[in-house]
Amino acid sequence: AGAGAGDKSTNTSGAPPPEEQNVPPKLPTGLPEPTAADVTYQTYEQLCDCVQTPTGQKRTRDDDGETYPTLAEAFEQTTTLMASTTWTDVVKGCNTLRRLAKFHPNATLPIITPAIPLLAKALKSPRSGIIKTAVMATADLCRVFKGSLLPHLESELLLQLLIKAGSNDKKFVIEEAQNALRNLAYSIAPDRNAGDALLILLETHAKHRNPKVRANAVLCMHALCAQRAHALSGDDSVALVAMAADGSSDEDDATVVRLSLPEDAERTPSTPPPPLSLPQIKALLAVGGSQLTDKQKEARESARGLLEVLHSAFQSIPLGSQSPANAAVEADAVDEVSAAWTALCREVLEATTANAVLKTTQ
Repeated sequence: AGAGAGDKSTNTSGAPPPEEQNVPPKLPTGLPEPTAADVTYQTYEQLCDCVQTPTGQKRTRDDDGETYPTLAEAFEQTTTLMASTTWTDVVKGCNTLRRLAKFHPNATLPIITPAIPLLAKALKSPRSGIIKTAVMATADLCRVFKGSLLPHLESELLLQLLIKAGSNDKKFVIEEAQNALRNLAYSIAPDRNAGDALLILLETHAKHRNPKVRANAVLCMHALCAQRAHALSGDDSVALVAMAADGSSDEDDATVVRLSLPEDAERTPSTPPPPLSLPQIKALLAVGGSQLTDKQKEARESARGLLEVLHSAFQSIPLGSQSPANAAVEADAVDEVSAAWTALCREVLEATTANAVLKTTQ
């Protein structure tokens, strides 16, 4: 019998019908599948200028032959790219902001205010590539503008987002965020007012319910206090305990890194940061003591480094101002400074925590 009028030919070749052969693949949502894109992460030292020379001479890019924009054009492109819904544009915009801050800091300062909310938005992105680039941009802005960026760290929650990035599930984001926190502290430490204000902000995050957030906050506090302690010693680097990318650290064989002073930073600040005051040591001692007995290994490791710095800073304070007014120095103590430190720990901390701190620092 012949085929009926309503019958259709059957495709037995296994190939899709002609009308479907040129259709791009789609996600289950019906949207086109995104194309892969490679992102190159450049360190601060690897960044190059992205605008024309001051004389207006046209310079061409080596990769695509296009001319560099003028400074005004670069500023406009930066905010436009950072506000884009295309993730590669956001990455490009963050990197342009980094270059402008490095090579044209005075001219870039006016555009910081509109760029900061866009940077905060990038730090909240679900895409790890955007987060890492935004973390690097935040660290570079702190490196260039130092204490003047502190109001933005608080008002736009940049500090909170930076600490949160250190709790990311991607190893390369965690490493970059922790490095940024160290360099943030290193850049702001020479500014007394900014450094004190940053410590106050970090104290809040050191009480967060997330142990990784607490650990990263104490990590930054440790870096800030360590840099302040070394500022007058002429040492260009500070020893810091480095946590692993997952936030953990081997308590018996902790990795110690040397955080070097940036090449473009002042070796001798015009106004060296003062040593930590006794009230500051007391406040930080309470933070370090609480984290020393934390259930999470990474929080304890950060606390140990902070407590060592606090102990060293306490030893530099004249003995007359070390002893708490309402605590008697132990009569049988051989070392008066050690006795004063013991009395301070017992004044500020609960007995169990105080004993743990004394065991760590003595």
